[in-house]
Amino acid sequence: MNPVQFSEDLFLLFASPVIMRAVDRGKEMNAALAAMLLAEREANPAPSTSSIRGWQSNTDLARRETPELEILTTAIYNAMAQLTATDLGKDIKPGDLGIEGYAWGNILDHGGMTHIHNHASKAHWSAVYFVSAEAGETAVAENGHLVLVDPRPIQVISGMGEYRQPVRHFFIPPMDGSFVLFPAWMNHYVCPYFGEKERITIAYNASIDIRPSGQQSRGQVRQ
Repeated sequence: MNPVQFSEDLFLLFASPVIMRAVDRGKEMNAALAAMLLAEREANPAPSTSSIRGWQSNTDLARRETPELEILTTAIYNAMAQLTATDLGKDIKPGDLGIEGYAWGNILDHGGMTHIHNHASKAHWSAVYFVSAEAGETAVAENGHLVLVDPRPIQVISGMGEYRQPVRHFFIPPMDGSFVLFPAWMNHYVCPYFGEKERITIAYNASIDIRPSGQQSRGQVRQ
């Protein structure tokens, strides 16, 4: 990862690449996506084993040929291609990059949350798309926020740690119709959610395959 240069002689090292972006027509698609996932939970209500008071769908959403999911998957895979080029500091042609990924829906009920975890053993990039996650109780601080955990724990006990919060996590309030894309190795969690409606998101994991021009990849970037 290249350093971030603020001025001629001031640099920020070890930055982590993250994209936070709205999806074109995202809010228009969310009613259909929410209805689809709620119907699937109704048909198969077995709770998730990776969250508290939560449910997860099958992991085939990125392969489904519905207009809403195709638009969403294209937007997220293209962002992954951009982030890969930025992270590696290379000019990567779309035809040289393959993305192999999967996606699943998540529903948290009132009081639901996820513990700190990462997807380092499963993917290069991870993403969370907010379908219906803004409807939490506003009086509850950081209600249902996605939290990206600072990957530099040593700073807690050294340097300027005494003058800042113990750990500089990054709290992201849900914004329906947008997604957050980050390295799969980055620890993250969801703060407890309190609201009358369900908190609904779609998560993605994907691995990258870079081949020289003319060699076949596992699946080219969508345009």
